[in-house]
Amino acid sequence: MPRLLSLALLLISVCCNPSVQARSLYWQEMSVKARLDGQGVLHVREEQTMVFTGAWNGGERRFRVRPGQRLVLNGIYRRDPASGREIPLVHGGLGQVDHWSWAGSNVLRWRSRLPTDPAFNQTRLTYILDYTLKGILVPSQGKYRLDHDFCFPDRDGVIRSFSLELTLDPAWDGGGVIRHAAQQVPPGQGVVLHRLLEYTGDNPGAIATWHPPVPAPVAPPVPVAPAWLRYLLVAMVWIFFVVRLLQLVRHERNLDRFAPMPDPATIDRAWLEEHLFSLLPEVVGATWDKATGSSEVAAILARMIQEGKLASRVEPKVYRFLGLEFKAPPASAILHLELLVPRSSLSGYEQALVDEFFVDGGDVTDTETIRRHYRKKGSGAFDPVLRIRKPLTERMRLMTEGEGTSSPWFWVPSALLAVMGFFLLMFNSVLHQVEFFTGLMAVMAMVAFWMVGLYFASSCRMAVDRLVPRLLAMTAMMLLVALVYSVACLRFPGSSLLLAALFFFVLAMLHNLTGIARSRDTEQGVRLRRQLGAARRYFVRELKKERPNLEDAWFPYLVAFGLAPEVDSWFRSHGESVMHHMATTPGGHASGPLFTGGGGQFGGGGATGYWSSAVDYVASGMPSSSGSGGFSGGGGGSGGGGGGGW
Repeated sequence: MPRLLSLALLLISVCCNPSVQARSLYWQEMSVKARLDGQGVLHVREEQTMVFTGAWNGGERRFRVRPGQRLVLNGIYRRDPASGREIPLVHGGLGQVDHWSWAGSNVLRWRSRLPTDPAFNQTRLTYILDYTLKGILVPSQGKYRLDHDFCFPDRDGVIRSFSLELTLDPAWDGGGVIRHAAQQVPPGQGVVLHRLLEYTGDNPGAIATWHPPVPAPVAPPVPVAPAWLRYLLVAMVWIFFVVRLLQLVRHERNLDRFAPMPDPATIDRAWLEEHLFSLLPEVVGATWDKATGSSEVAAILARMIQEGKLASRVEPKVYRFLGLEFKAPPASAILHLELLVPRSSLSGYEQALVDEFFVDGGDVTDTETIRRHYRKKGSGAFDPVLRIRKPLTERMRLMTEGEGTSSPWFWVPSALLAVMGFFLLMFNSVLHQVEFFTGLMAVMAMVAFWMVGLYFASSCRMAVDRLVPRLLAMTAMMLLVALVYSVACLRFPGSSLLLAALFFFVLAMLHNLTGIARSRDTEQGVRLRRQLGAARRYFVRELKKERPNLEDAWFPYLVAFGLAPEVDSWFRSHGESVMHHMATTPGGHASGPLFTGGGGQFGGGGATGYWSSAVDYVASGMPSSSGSGGFSGGGGGSGGGGGGGW
């Protein structure tokens, strides 16, 4: 019981203590005496009687000064309630009572109470503000319009009694006094005086006037596309998306592109003889990934070496310094080539490569000679890939695409759709200029999506295996574009022209991606590339074994598949044991073919990788390369304002 009594007394004391009560403020009276002089300058003496309750710091007056107008504060005073004397406030910091300062460009504050003083409790304080305003008159049809708010609507409390006394100079309508009174002026409401004055003075050029800024022309609102058109465009996009995707899947299925590759475990020498060795190694390299690069150049050289047309050896480049020898990296090795047959017996790209490598017309050459010769001609003069690309590409297309099966004009519908979208977008930018930036950003975003989708679409067309995940990735990109367009079309306002322009851009993108992803191969071409891909997978699997089921005669095909680095890696891991096995085997060889990484024809069978690196270097163009890569297997009025406490 004593605790409850103590709690009740505490609550009563808190409720009765004005320092913890909510703050309140109202104006008992506000009296404004103003004079408009002959030059249009308004002189104001504003007397405010404010009633504070709570922990207020003091008063505040916010002036509404338009551009071109000027406010001059002549002074601020506090009326002493006992003597009636006006005590001027001091301009300075607000740390002391009866000091005033500007809290902003047009915000005036003054200190009435220190934070350590007791809170106000129905405390009545009277302040007088003396200021002038220039440029409040607006010329209007030979006269001057006065639209001035002599009160300030932006305040917290009510003004119970308001009075205005405006004295006009004789230059204005012959002079006179305008009086106005109001009671219970609520917050948010001012006292605006509207009057059209005629100037009768002798010096109209000295009148300070204000010219309201001319509003910028407002563009007519853009008509928003009707709902039926939005739903129609979205439906057509999704129908087009589904139809094009189904056409693509059906086309690839008819070519049997979704069939799995032959299992490497089922591949043997007879299978390779039937499906791989019937083709030249460089043709194999250009066909399986549809790219011609330095791997194909190296495969031709390796084949010509095995056929006895060329001989090669590799010498590691050695640097000597202070009696010490340093071996250069394999890429800097010196490759020596010797022509073993007459040049007249060669033809086609074999002859072109021999002419490219044997620069002095002789039968021997090396990378140092080639480098010195072509360095004089400038960068790009030596490009062996360029000599073989066209004939190998023609042979690859004949084997995979046949004659008359390619579609060189598949891009025309996409281009027409994009052109139609472009012209609609330009026409809309002229008609609705506010949508120009929106349309431009939307098109740029679609171009970014298209570039990403282009990668997946090209990957689909060139794929030998794993077509489904590539196709799913491209489909996801197309799905994202259709979804973004649908959301933008249904959720955000836009004109019919803008949505139609973007509609054609989306169709162009969907049509283009599905067209690029379509295989250009015939059914026989798809089967051939799948068989070559299976052979490469078989070689990769065998090179992971210590005793691979491979033969040195197959080395050009390994090079054509871009597997020369794998051969070198295998030899570094297992070559020593293979050589030891051959050395300890009667007759110097095993009972059957034994893979040594290429044999002695290629600088030690890949023991150091110098032959592969040197050929890769020279085949890439020294130094400029134009192939698919080395042995990588590549592809209101004035006044007003506000006031109150703070």
